Amino acid sequence: MSFEFPLVFFTVLTQLACGMAIFLCWRMWINPDSDDLPKRRAWLWTGGVAAVGLIASLCHLGQPFQAYMALINLGASSLSWEVLAFSCFTALAFLVYFVYSRALALLAAIIGAVGLFTQGLTYAPPSMPAINNVFPMVVFWLSAIALGASSLTLIRSAEYNLAGRLAMCALIAVLLIAPSIWLSGSTTMRETGLLWLKSGGFWCGAVLILLAFVATWFDKGGKILRFASLFCGVFLTRMIFFSGTVHTASNMGLPFN
Repeated sequence: MSFEFPLVFFTVLTQLACGMAIFLCWRMWINPDSDDLPKRRAWLWTGGVAAVGLIASLCHLGQPFQAYMALINLGASSLSWEVLAFSCFTALAFLVYFVYSRALALLAAIIGAVGLFTQGLTYAPPSMPAINNVFPMVVFWLSAIALGASSLTLIRSAEYNLAGRLAMCALIAVLLIAPSIWLSGSTTMRETGLLWLKSGGFWCGAVLILLAFVATWFDKGGKILRFASLFCGVFLTRMIFFSGTVHTASNMGLPFN
């Protein structure tokens, strides 16, 4: 898979925004009488983060001003559904800030979940055997939950700690186990596993996620540093996801590049 920073920013930021929306929606439904300003502003931040992610994705295109063309193949392309879902999700997140409706919040969370689902399909191509499975879906969902919960602890100190802690633990396990499994697979999968396990960036990212996980057990730890550690860890491991996953054509000299 070709490495491009726009895809890294796009996937990480949209997953962060979706995670925030899911938890914010959950909070609105279990506590319907709560309408405090910090929670309303959290929806504004959710829309802003998603918007930055969408803007970053335009840098991946050769002709950014024709990005709307990505929507013309909704019948068969998960990429088209991904673009549509996250565009609608971003608009709804901003709308919830102004209207603050539980119904709108639920709709935003559902569409965000659809976006995560289509994202998991988009980045699991048959030409890359190592990730042509549920791996991207699992990693993306765990990243969304971990990032969303960790970011919202900046508003409430411990309310989302348990969900974030479990997601971080699972994310670390998946990231470490999957490359080891690939080593026993086909030539392309084995090459992918070796690239991941030999990458300093991958191990730095895994350590940062682990540090963020450990920090959740200490209430006096800096919440901003904890979130920054998790975000950088996810970002670094996402870089190896895009740069270290081997295409089946690599053993044919990449004739289609």
